[in-house]
Amino acid sequence: MDKDRIRWMDTCRSVIAASPWYGCKAAPTCLYLLAWLVMLVSGCLRQPSPPDVMVKRAQMHMGTVVMITAVAQTEPTAQAAIAAGFKEIHRLDELLSTWIPTSDLSKVNLAAGREPMKVGPETLTLVKRSLEVADLTAGGFNIAIGPAVAAWGFGTQTRVPDGVELASLRKLVDLSHVTLDERSSTIFLTLPGMRLDVGGIGKGFAADRAVAVMQAEGATGGIVALSGDIKTFGRMPDGKPFLLGIQHPRQEGALLARVELQDEAISTAGDYEQVFEQDGNRYHHILDPRTLQPARGCQSVTVIAKEGIVADGLDTGIFVMGPERGMELVERLPDVEAVVVDRDGKIWVSSGLKGRIEMIEAPR
Repeated sequence: MDKDRIRWMDTCRSVIAASPWYGCKAAPTCLYLLAWLVMLVSGCLRQPSPPDVMVKRAQMHMGTVVMITAVAQTEPTAQAAIAAGFKEIHRLDELLSTWIPTSDLSKVNLAAGREPMKVGPETLTLVKRSLEVADLTAGGFNIAIGPAVAAWGFGTQTRVPDGVELASLRKLVDLSHVTLDERSSTIFLTLPGMRLDVGGIGKGFAADRAVAVMQAEGATGGIVALSGDIKTFGRMPDGKPFLLGIQHPRQEGALLARVELQDEAISTAGDYEQVFEQDGNRYHHILDPRTLQPARGCQSVTVIAKEGIVADGLDTGIFVMGPERGMELVERLPDVEAVVVDRDGKIWVSSGLKGRIEMIEAPR
């Protein structure tokens, strides 16, 4: 208890003890006035604290706009928490980005087929968790899919590779050739030409870590949003949970649904993010590791989980698995929910979200 509260309690006790009604127990009026003083003291002891403040800021990190919201008792605390969150995301980008030549993953990729490379604990943890998500999704999620994505030209100049070219790449996306040694803290890609890219899970991991450092700085609530990968913690200053929208997969700028989140992450994978058309066919960047062709079972998959790393990895994996197998997986996993829009526009909602999600408009 702080010193000001103790002094105020002592003052209130003194007021009651010095009052002419203290000790008077016979007259109803005395009892009434004494009760009034007791209620006054009780009110003093429960002085409402100043309302929390909410601060929002945005910066560019990991190739996207990162928006951080912090709720705290004071604005300086909220600002410090936001600064810590951005600093952590930048630090992780330096370790994980394949666009930075000195990053852990760039070094691992450069050494493919030659030697194991020592990496930091964050890189090792992320790759290990990525392989676990790959197992959960029967290979639907795959951090070695990079050579196939490059063949399609996503991120550069898009094209449709032929079957022979894709067949030659199939061995390079085989996760059995990724060797992770926790004792020596090394990662080895056993085949030359292999390439790891954690773009499908790294943002969720970064959101988790940013939230942890923000809480250490004193933030009581907030949102860390890296494009479509969002992690929430605590509540808004008015005590309400954070309300998040789910992107409509066929209407740009429109929402499919809204859902309240507290201490949860949400991530969406959609066939509208990187897309091109050629000869009347529509192609998108979410490739099926088995065929190295765009997965065709879904328009979008939104996953809600306790961890951003889980939500971020599962949305892609379930997109590849398709709605039926994907929803079967969701129903088996604790603390995981999902909304899937299949290829025909049908909406699938996991059992734990029914009654919790507000649908706005069905896809067409």
